[in-house]
Amino acid sequence: MSDNLLFAALALAKKGVPVFPCGPDKAPRVTGGFKDATTDPGQIRAWKWDGMIGAAIQAGQIVVDIDPRNGGDETMALFPKLPKSRAVRTMSGGTHVYLKVPPGMMEADASGFRAQLGPGVDIKRPEKGYVIVPPSTGYLYLLGGEAADIPDWLLDELVTKEREATHEAHDEKFGRFEKGTAYGLAALEKQVGRLAGAKPGERNDALNKAAFSLAQLVAGGELDEDTARSQLEGVAVLIGLEDGEITKTVESGWQAGEQEPWQAP
Repeated sequence: MSDNLLFAALALAKKGVPVFPCGPDKAPRVTGGFKDATTDPGQIRAWKWDGMIGAAIQAGQIVVDIDPRNGGDETMALFPKLPKSRAVRTMSGGTHVYLKVPPGMMEADASGFRAQLGPGVDIKRPEKGYVIVPPSTGYLYLLGGEAADIPDWLLDELVTKEREATHEAHDEKFGRFEKGTAYGLAALEKQVGRLAGAKPGERNDALNKAAFSLAQLVAGGELDEDTARSQLEGVAVLIGLEDGEITKTVESGWQAGEQEPWQAP
């Protein structure tokens, strides 16, 4: 397997994709993390390849990371379909879709480029992260070839709306005696359901992600905060997490989610 990974890493580097070794847990095995990614064949051969291949996001591209476990499919269903493009199925059942962005756009608008399209859909861009690529265990190409151009609707969602965003909470979009909008309540049901089904060893991470997504919806006026928190914490107790652990994990995800209010389109 290590020879296969080495050969694949060299092939990617030859195409201009900077790579670096990661462990089976997807964590970088180099001191500088993805910032040490390189296309230098000498350095690539010097590294030990017995885990996974990490790839830095190429200049002029983004990767749409769709995680169905955290509502990614539901988020994507709210928008037009992405074009056929280079795509990878991830170990967790998600999808990485590679897209090209207009020349110079990333440099000019990087500070206003949204890091998330919605719950369960992250946007990875150059200098801000990396992805695991095939033939790493659990990863396979759904479609090879080149990345397609980013569609206008997605570019508008990721750049234009961010320039207009105030990062302030929105007024509630539901009535006084209601607990949330239909959209918000459906999202709450899905999030607590996913948390209830989380496997041992993944429950803290699942709780953090659920708190992040629900906090976005609360800040966007789609959900009642007390209702969302009580249901989330109640499920966390049922799956065996301890009180102190729950409080710390929920607060971490909640504070981050509040900074990116999300409303139903």
